[in-house]
Amino acid sequence: MNPNKYMELLPGEVKTALTKVIHVLEESFMGFWIPDKLRDATYHYIRNRGVS
Repeated sequence: MNPNKYMELLPGEVKTALTKVIHVLEESFMGFWIPDKLRDATYHYIRNRGVS
């Protein structure tokens, strides 16, 4: 199933909380050097809400 479909099924409060968590995680990686493959995998995981 598409990760966005999972988000559509969640209550609004949960979607809002997850969006805030994702934003904080994305910001926490700014300014740090990490290997390209690890960075790409991490961003993929964050942006797809943990769904491969």
